[in-house]
Amino acid sequence: MKTVQLILLKTIISIALLLITGALIEPAGAQDLDLSMVKVKISTKKNTILGIGAGVYPDYEGSEEFTGLPLLQARYNWANGCYVNLLGTGMRANIVPSCAFEFGPMVVYRPERDSVDEKQVDKLKKVDAATEAGAFASWSINKFMLLLQAHADTSGTHDGYIIDAGAAWRFPLERKMQLIIVALASYASDDYMDTYFSIDAENAKLSGLAEYKADAGIKDAGLIAVLQYKLDNDWGLLGLLKYSCLVGDASDSPIVEDIGDTNQLMTGLLINYSF
Repeated sequence: MKTVQLILLKTIISIALLLITGALIEPAGAQDLDLSMVKVKISTKKNTILGIGAGVYPDYEGSEEFTGLPLLQARYNWANGCYVNLLGTGMRANIVPSCAFEFGPMVVYRPERDSVDEKQVDKLKKVDAATEAGAFASWSINKFMLLLQAHADTSGTHDGYIIDAGAAWRFPLERKMQLIIVALASYASDDYMDTYFSIDAENAKLSGLAEYKADAGIKDAGLIAVLQYKLDNDWGLLGLLKYSCLVGDASDSPIVEDIGDTNQLMTGLLINYSF
């Protein structure tokens, strides 16, 4: 049975990687939807959870328009506390055999910015999809967790990096339901900010937007809320809500301040199966 479970998990993860690297689908937005820091607790008698669903998120980072996307979930837990977790466009693996401290590699996929609804932004030069790799560390005390992670571009798209810091709380609401809240803030490097929020002379001429130079700094801060509801011993529903507010040079960019929105919202719903 465990061999079958591992084969099924590897198949789902392979399909997920194809999806999030754009082989089967290429969302228009240029922001990551890494939700892999969220740990959905499953029965101690089961070590695998697989889920599939759909969601909506901003057309690009800073947009006030929305687009749809598929959402996948895959997690495998080992008895010693190690795990592999995929949720949204992020995947991470804890390689430390501990229930309190976690550390390991992570990858994040950031879709291209192209063919967006806002006409002026659509006229800007295309920003290719990016793949980012890095590491994370977290420390848990009962239902509270501190989180720090950093990931840098490995695809040559923006050549920058992002550092995220936050905290998470788990609230068991009843026997069949649990709520997870994550508070997160992100720091972005010069290269990242320049790629996604600056407007050089050529882009200004193409779009009609004013020239603008975005520097490194705190990019955004927000909350992630995840509600897991058990339909029965095996099946469940996972609801996702992510809100972030662009700040600093990101919020002052013409693509945000003039025609977009500093408030960014993502929602999604998945059905999952644990075994």
